[in-house]
Amino acid sequence: MANDILDMLREDHKKVLDLIDSLQEGGEGTVKSRQNNFSRLKKELLQHMHAEETVFYTWLLDNADDREIVLEAMEEHAAVKMALPGIEHTDVSDEHWEPKLKVMGEMVRHHIEEEEDQIFEQAEQLMEEEINDNLVKDFKQAKRATEITV
Repeated sequence: MANDILDMLREDHKKVLDLIDSLQEGGEGTVKSRQNNFSRLKKELLQHMHAEETVFYTWLLDNADDREIVLEAMEEHAAVKMALPGIEHTDVSDEHWEPKLKVMGEMVRHHIEEEEDQIFEQAEQLMEEEINDNLVKDFKQAKRATEITV
């Protein structure tokens, strides 16, 4: 179990990317398994984004010199949240489902790369052990508070 906020975020990122990869591997699996995997992906994304915005990004906005990159990351979250219903309401056997998933996956990958390269570097420079401990506790609590059933 990660005890560092950045490690926790990286673990979430890996889970999300693994789910996207398994869904993009395509035709393997039944319609039901693809629906279930998409439901898991949606849940992971929504819980992660909520906790990240309310805990990690809020802390960064209060403490970082470069707020623009954090605000951009929040807009990327908004774009992913807007893409989710379009995928969810398209049947997994529809020819449009995979392209929609691919575009959203590309947005998520871009966001994660930028976040782990630029935002995490900024956070490391600002963070002290006590702050990290509080962020970890608050992040876990925010994820639990947004248990989303799909």
